Amino acid sequence: MSEFSKHDFVLSFCVQFCWIIFLILGWQLGANLTICSVQCSSQCFLGTCIPGSGHCYEGCRPGYQPPLCKTVCSPNYYGRNCSQRCSTKCHLSRCDFSTGFCISRNNITDLRSIEDSAPEESSSDDAAAITVTLLILLLLTGSVSLVLYRKKCQSRQQEELLPVTPGTEDTENEASYYEMQPTYTSNLGEFTIINITDIRPSRTKAHSDAVNTPMTMQQLESYVTSYNRDNLISQFKSIQNSATATTYVGQSGPNKSRNRYTNICAYDHSRVPLQVTADTTQSDYINASYIKGCGDKIEYISAQGPLATTVNDFIRMLWEQKVEVVVMLTKLVEHARFRCEKYWSDSGETMFGAFQVSLVSAQSYTDYTIRTFKLQKNIERRHVVQFQFTSWPDKGIPDSPWALVDFQRRVSALKTTSLPVVHCSAGVGRTGTYIALQNIVNQAMTTGHMDFFNTVVRLREDRTHMVQTAEQYVFLHQAAYVAILSQTGSSIFNANNGNMSSAMPVSSAEQNLFIEQEYKILGQICELLMSQTQEDDKNSEENKRDSKVEKGLKDKPMYSRILKYAPYIRSDSTDTNNYVDATLLSGLRRQDQHILSELPKPTAVKDFWRLVVQYKVALVIAFEVDDVVTDSTIGCYQPLNTDYPFYCANYKIRSEFVCYSKFWDEHKMEVHVNYTKTGKPPLLHTLSHVKARKVWPLPESIAALLRQARSHRLQENERILYMCRNGSNYSNLTYCVNMLLDRLEEGVALAMPLVVGAVKSIIPGAVRSLEDYKSLYQAIQIYLETTTNIVTGQNVAGE
Repeated sequence: MSEFSKHDFVLSFCVQFCWIIFLILGWQLGANLTICSVQCSSQCFLGTCIPGSGHCYEGCRPGYQPPLCKTVCSPNYYGRNCSQRCSTKCHLSRCDFSTGFCISRNNITDLRSIEDSAPEESSSDDAAAITVTLLILLLLTGSVSLVLYRKKCQSRQQEELLPVTPGTEDTENEASYYEMQPTYTSNLGEFTIINITDIRPSRTKAHSDAVNTPMTMQQLESYVTSYNRDNLISQFKSIQNSATATTYVGQSGPNKSRNRYTNICAYDHSRVPLQVTADTTQSDYINASYIKGCGDKIEYISAQGPLATTVNDFIRMLWEQKVEVVVMLTKLVEHARFRCEKYWSDSGETMFGAFQVSLVSAQSYTDYTIRTFKLQKNIERRHVVQFQFTSWPDKGIPDSPWALVDFQRRVSALKTTSLPVVHCSAGVGRTGTYIALQNIVNQAMTTGHMDFFNTVVRLREDRTHMVQTAEQYVFLHQAAYVAILSQTGSSIFNANNGNMSSAMPVSSAEQNLFIEQEYKILGQICELLMSQTQEDDKNSEENKRDSKVEKGLKDKPMYSRILKYAPYIRSDSTDTNNYVDATLLSGLRRQDQHILSELPKPTAVKDFWRLVVQYKVALVIAFEVDDVVTDSTIGCYQPLNTDYPFYCANYKIRSEFVCYSKFWDEHKMEVHVNYTKTGKPPLLHTLSHVKARKVWPLPESIAALLRQARSHRLQENERILYMCRNGSNYSNLTYCVNMLLDRLEEGVALAMPLVVGAVKSIIPGAVRSLEDYKSLYQAIQIYLETTTNIVTGQNVAGE
């Protein structure tokens, strides 16, 4: 061999073979191998180098210095990697940097001296080299076979997240596994390439060849209500993560421990770098990514929930990015697993590195909490508003889209000048779905079109696994439909002038048409959502007897319910029935704050009072009570006369008249419970009972009853019970109006479809007609026109 020794040849052959094996493994394991713009030097030995840096991992050709092999040897050195000194017998110890031949005074090369020439290799050395080569080849072949076998086994398993520390973090089912970037080894030492900047991934062929998927609102209506769920799932499965984006920084050295899950880290091209100074050992890596909006403009930061070891970096990012809004889509702990480290203070001040964080205010609602906290560094102070959605389970989707859409609208109503940070636990599943929803709503509002498929494709160009599951993709379509629909019914009460400004047309004819169209679309989306909801076992043989008018007749037209919304009443003495025909509904600030029920049947009067006492009902709003005289299916549950108590089993009820109007009368009731058979002490429970005297006209009646009912300020743990003959006709309308009034007091958008849709998702029979829907708007307007102080809810002169 002329230019290098046989040992060099064997070594080069082994390294080259290893490199080929690495490429094969990278392809098999799904590694992101990027062909970089850096060209290998022509003087690299065998012409190969490491992608990204250009370092010649096999060294240089004779006469050139490593690692880039672009500079000739220094004087007095020659050979491969400039590793040999020129002969001392050469003039000035100078020689040809490639061959080592001495250079004479006249620059005429002479043969170098024998003492400096390399000895010829023996045949025994050749045999040893060949033996070593064969052993290496055998070892590598076995390794490849083992890895490919394990890869085949892994492909059969369900895709799941891999926590950094097993046992400390759950999988959250937010990502499938893909291999980490490799660590390269050369004669220069072991290192990982991390200096990757501004590499934009290109769309894969599968994405670029995707069908044209934009649709109009009218098309979405038909699409959501009729499109096969399996087709949506199939469409979702065709969406891949970026095939070219790299994660060298996030997967390198100490940065690995900064990821909650080993396979979820920020892409190099879109990651949010932290500011570091030259004299610090801090890393600039945080698991957060810049995310584009509808166009090519960056509009969000998507991040994982901070770890205990990265919470200071999370606060640094909020400060450096001048973040004004944080959207949090996870609880701190879910299913006994830590999902996110707490990065705010509920009281006092907490230090996170160089930053002081203190709570300014907090408002808790049924499905979300809004906090404002102050960040301070030295003397500079800033405020951050955090919106935390608490009704999204970590391994699924919300029960219905209504609450999430309401939350999304609250967030969007706050105008800011900086990028919002959106995070859950891993920062891809729930986070990706929320950002996709926001982007699609923005598309619809600005262009009149929506493109679900390409919206998710574009999100995954910026961060892996955005919108993680097919279930989330299907839910995204439903939520977008609800969000866009609810944009139309956006009425805001103006507390300054007592009027309700609305997005509805001004003229009466146009308003009627507007409401009719809104109700029609609302009915379609509610029907779709309910078709996918699993109903409870209300019609079991044990409970059917209490839902019959009488034996042999069909059930009353009651609503179906999900088991989680049914009250559970404890047994008294020998009672064994825990069922009561009622439904728990949320208030604005608390779950299960309201109860809807039918008037008690003669056989269920005791169950009614058990419900009132056990669920701390402080206010009853009842319709059609006087029909007990003509309707034998309604049981008498209260004193007919204030002079005599009403007895029912171990319950004694006394009534005291308070006041009345043409629409209602009010009584104060005392419920005495005697637990002699169980040994518990007697109990006294008090409540207010507001009964409708006149139902029609319905909007005026509801407005009048609520004006009186809202004059009562309930304690935090007390509830309101609404009743009518079938538990639906009047009680659900009154509940809806009461909820809408609560929203107006808070200065929240009225959003009639959101409130009604949330009720119908639990009680399909609620607001069953267009006339009912119109009466809600009318009742709100009448209430506002006849009530002087909406903010305090004070009672005014009775009718």
